[in-house]
Amino acid sequence: MPSKGIGLLGRLAIVLCPAVLSAQSALFVDDPHVFGTYTKPSACAEAARRIDALAWRPPDRADTTPALPLRMPLRREAVMAAQQCVAHFVTTTVSESELFGLGRAYVVAGMFPQADSAFERLLASPASRRVEVRVHVMGEIAAVYLEARPVRVAEARAMLARLDRLRGAAAVERLLGHVALTKQAIYMDDVALAELESQAAIRASKDLTGESRSTFIWKSREAARLAADVQMRRNRPQDAIAIMTQAFQDLTSVDPRLAADIPRIPPYYLRQGSPAPKVHASRWLNASTDMMRPAVGKRSLILFVDKNCRLNCENGYAVLRRLQAQYPDLDVTFVAQTGSYGRSGVLTQDQDLQEISQHFTERLHFNVPIAVWLPTYRRRTLDHGLEITSTNPNDENFPEGNTMVAYFVDRKGMLRYWGDLKQDTELLWRGVIGETP
Repeated sequence: MPSKGIGLLGRLAIVLCPAVLSAQSALFVDDPHVFGTYTKPSACAEAARRIDALAWRPPDRADTTPALPLRMPLRREAVMAAQQCVAHFVTTTVSESELFGLGRAYVVAGMFPQADSAFERLLASPASRRVEVRVHVMGEIAAVYLEARPVRVAEARAMLARLDRLRGAAAVERLLGHVALTKQAIYMDDVALAELESQAAIRASKDLTGESRSTFIWKSREAARLAADVQMRRNRPQDAIAIMTQAFQDLTSVDPRLAADIPRIPPYYLRQGSPAPKVHASRWLNASTDMMRPAVGKRSLILFVDKNCRLNCENGYAVLRRLQAQYPDLDVTFVAQTGSYGRSGVLTQDQDLQEISQHFTERLHFNVPIAVWLPTYRRRTLDHGLEITSTNPNDENFPEGNTMVAYFVDRKGMLRYWGDLKQDTELLWRGVIGETP
C-alpha cells in the first residue's frame, strides 16, 4: 500500500473506526480513546466497511470500483479494526435491540461462531417469537451472510432452509434470499448451487399470496430469468425457454401484459448455438478495412464499449486483460459508435473517432480491432442539439449490446454466451471460455 494511502486510511480510522493505522506495519492497533466513542456494536461493521471501501478506490486500485464483488475478502486492516471494536461488547450482556448489529459486526470481523451465537440469542428472544417478526429477522440474518466478504454460503443456506420450513409465511424472505444466493452462485460459476437456489426461488415465488404477488412480481421474474440463465450456462436453451414460458404463464394472472412477451422468449434463447451475427462498421480502427468479425476458426469475444465510460468500466477492462493473458488465442473485438458529444463538448465524427482511438489504444493500451459505427444526425430546432436519424445494424444484431456487454463465439462461428463483463462475472467468463475448445 502506498504511504499516502496509509496516511489517509489512518486519518479516517481515527474518526470512523476504533483503531489507528500504523505507518510501519499497515495494521490497525487499539486506541481506547476512540473505542470509547462507540456505544453500538453495529458501528464497528459500518466503520470497517468504510475504511475497506476507501482503500480499494482509484487511484490506488485503478482496475476496481468502490462496489466490489462480494466474494473478495475485506482488507486485513478493516477486519482487524472490527475485531478490536467488537472486543468491547459481550453477546450475553448486549441488549436484545443490539444483537443484530453485534452479529453483523462479528461477521465483518470474521468471528463467525460469535456471530452465530449473537444471532441465535436474537432469535430466541421474546421479541422474535411472533412469526412475522421471526421471519423478518431470519431474512435479515441470511442477508448479512450473503453480504459477507467472501460470501458465507453454508450459513446463508442454513438460514434459508429454516425459512423454507415456514413455507408461505416466509415466502417473501425466501424469494429475496434465494435470488440473492443464486446470483452469488452464478458469479462463482457454481452451476450446481445456482440451479438448486434458482429452483428454490421459483418455489418461493409460487408461495406468494395476495398483494405480495403483485408487489414482488419483478422478483419472481428475476428468479425465473436466473433459472433460465443457469440452463443457458449448461447450453440447454430449450430448458431455459420452458422455465421462462411457465413463469410468464403463471404470472399473467397478476400482470396480463406478460402474455404478449411469451412469443418473444424462444427466439431470444435459441440464439445460443446459432450462427453469430456479423459485426458492422463504418470505420475500422487498428485493423484493415475488410475485417470480418467474429473470425471463423477463432474463439471470439465481441465487447461493446463507450469511450466516455471511465470509472464504471475500469474493472471490466481489467477482467478482459486477465482473460487475454489466460487465453492468448482469444480474438477480441471492440464495438463502438460515435456520438454527438465527447468529454470536451460537441465533436465532429472525425474528432470522435480520434478520441475513441486515443482512449482505447493509447490510454488503455488495447491493441484490438475497433468496429465503429458512424450514424447520421440532424440538428434539433429548439435546442440546436444533435440527434441520431439512422439505425445501427449492431443494435439489431446484438440487442443486449449495452456498454461492457460481451458476446462469446466459438471456433465454428456459433454464439455460445453473452452477458456483462465485470469483476462479479470474471469466474463465469473463465468457465465459459475454458470449456469451449
